[in-house]
Amino acid sequence: MDIFGIGIPELLFLAILVLILLGPEELAANSRKAGVFLRKIIQSPIWRDVQGTSREIRELPTKLIREAGLEELKKETLDPASIDPRSWLAEPSDSEAGQKPAEQAVEPPSEQTQQGNPHE
Repeated sequence: MDIFGIGIPELLFLAILVLILLGPEELAANSRKAGVFLRKIIQSPIWRDVQGTSREIRELPTKLIREAGLEELKKETLDPASIDPRSWLAEPSDSEAGQKPAEQAVEPPSEQTQQGNPHE
């Protein structure tokens, strides 16, 4: 469990450190003050606006897909496990069988280019 990137061991260390620095009496009083402060923040209209905006941002992609009518595309997304790269190397289909591959379509060089240019 991580809260703001702080794990349980770090939280325990901070709690012990605060207890040592403040003492048990001040710790209780400061904890109450922190609770009142957090309650004021959470109940404020600004916090509600922040939460509402956050919700709208999270729902934006779904809303855009719905408005564009792309629900079918979302349902038909490819599963990476269903892609088989071996099928890319399969034998050419009947329509491609009549065509020569690019390597075979190129004619071999003439004897003059194989022996080099005599004019050099």
